[in-house]
Amino acid sequence: MANKWTFKFEGVDYWSRPVFKCINNDVRIGSVEILFPNKEIAPNCEPEKITEFFRNNKHELVIFGTSPIDEDDPLGTPIKKSITIDIID
Repeated sequence: MANKWTFKFEGVDYWSRPVFKCINNDVRIGSVEILFPNKEIAPNCEPEKITEFFRNNKHELVIFGTSPIDEDDPLGTPIKKSITIDIID
C-alpha cells in the first residue's frame, strides 16, 4: 500500500526553487530543474499556475527535507515510487 502525502505551495526559496510543504508533517518537495520566475509556466510567479503545473508534472519534484531552506540537501532526493503525491490549492 502506497503512502499518500498531500502538499500545498509554500513559495519560491532564495535559490528560485518552487517549494511545497506537506500538510501532515514538515516534509518539503520542489524542483531543482524548473526555477522561478519562469514566464512560460507562471507569469509573475502566480501560485495557482505553479501549483497547476506541478500537479500535472509531479515527475519534476524531489524531496528537499524538513526545513524551508534545507542546506543539507540543496539538490533534493528522488521521491520513492511507493509515495503518492497530491498537490492541493
